[in-house]
Amino acid sequence: MTDSLYDIPLKRLDGRALTLGEFRGEVLLVVNVASKCGLTPQYAGLESLYRQYRGRGLQVLGFPCNDFAAQEPGSADEIASFCTTNFGVDFPMFEKLNINSAPRHPLYAQLIGALPEAVFPSGSDFREKLAGYGCSPKRAGDVLWNFEKFLIGRDGRILQRFSPDTTPDDPGLVAAIPRTRKPDVCQPTGSAELAMLDVYMPMMKSSAIITAGRLGLFEALVDGPLTAEELATKIDSSLRGTATLVDFLVAIGYLEKEDDAFANTASTQRWFTSAGQVDYTPGLLWTHEAWSMMGSLAETVRKGEPEQTLWEAMIEKPHLGPLFSSYMGAFAADLGPDLLKHVPVLPEYRRLLDLGGSHGLHSIRFCQRYPQLAAVIVDMPSALTETGPEIEKAGLSQRISLSPGTLQEHEWGEANDLVFYLSVAHNHSAEENRLAIRQIGDSMSPGGLLVIHEYLAETSLDALNAAFRLTLLLETGTQTHRHEDYCAWLLAAGFSAIERIDLEPREKGSLILARR
Repeated sequence: MTDSLYDIPLKRLDGRALTLGEFRGEVLLVVNVASKCGLTPQYAGLESLYRQYRGRGLQVLGFPCNDFAAQEPGSADEIASFCTTNFGVDFPMFEKLNINSAPRHPLYAQLIGALPEAVFPSGSDFREKLAGYGCSPKRAGDVLWNFEKFLIGRDGRILQRFSPDTTPDDPGLVAAIPRTRKPDVCQPTGSAELAMLDVYMPMMKSSAIITAGRLGLFEALVDGPLTAEELATKIDSSLRGTATLVDFLVAIGYLEKEDDAFANTASTQRWFTSAGQVDYTPGLLWTHEAWSMMGSLAETVRKGEPEQTLWEAMIEKPHLGPLFSSYMGAFAADLGPDLLKHVPVLPEYRRLLDLGGSHGLHSIRFCQRYPQLAAVIVDMPSALTETGPEIEKAGLSQRISLSPGTLQEHEWGEANDLVFYLSVAHNHSAEENRLAIRQIGDSMSPGGLLVIHEYLAETSLDALNAAFRLTLLLETGTQTHRHEDYCAWLLAAGFSAIERIDLEPREKGSLILARR
């Protein structure tokens, strides 16, 4: 969201003029509401959500609209009275505006422009019901009905768009709300008196979360709250140790406590359990293994290169390969929907080359979506040990094959229509990437598409990008590269129509698409 969205003129129900600038730095849930809709009872859930999270910076903003079957015909006073009398609404309410009717209000023009499609709950048939009533949207991007929801982050980015039938207590919606006013470990926490807090607190936070992953603590709570005694038994640990650990996990916002029982927070359930959107537990297990590597950071800084690269460590310790691949698989599951959304696959495409895709998830996902595709996955032998069973489990053994080898010493064949070079380039030098992109180009059919996913080196590094570059120095001796570098390599290899897509949230990195 750009600053201009904060400047759009608005009015509260009482007629007071304002802008969203009053809410700058807060998390905003923008909802188009109505008084005579079957979904009107959602007012109660929205008010409950607001009361639960407003202390942590969430603002629910209600915008009445009469565009949907004329279900909000009342005046401002009538709407205010209805909401207060029936639902005790205390969250900010605004004057009626146009959403799908002309002229569309500038607020919704920007919201819809940023996110043209809503996310639906699992098993939703809301679109079909609307069609049955003859109420399907007339234009792409139109808001479907009353009580559609847009989530805007503290930094002004439009994070997610939820369908009208997504209830305010939906786990996916609640989990998507950024944790507000939570200490940022990238910012100083120490003081002149307690300077070591900058070291101690991040160390303890990371250790506790990793330990919970290793013990299976988050997964043990996947079905609901447990007392400390019940949890200790379930994870085969001492009561004293378990109680001490869960108290700290509550303090840092990863667990919740009600009476004597402990439960995962919505975010923990979403990201670190089998019931969530993506289970990043493999990332916790990998970080435990990688922790010891940090001990050689001083030597790496002195030399300007690692004592031992990650790839050399995988040869020395074979269990690291499958573990790293599992971690990358979790990230791939998170990135997968973005790829399907942004990567166009033409009907004539037949052959997919997946470079560095050891987890197999991208090849599986695209072969499932596009029946005409067959895929070849190229990666190090140690990283492919678990890939075959996953492909077989998906029923795609006849269409996806494995080709063990390194990128520098491998023949990629020819007539590839679609090539994935995803989260690979940062593990290689500029010269290696230049040569790899040229080799990719030589292996592709005319009109083929190369898809690169990367974290691009920017002129001004934020804390996450700077940390990632330091990690690369330690683990591989490589670095991130600029968008301009990729463009130069692509043009030299005969690619054209280069397109950059910055993913949301930005922590997911960027895609670069180029045609051969």
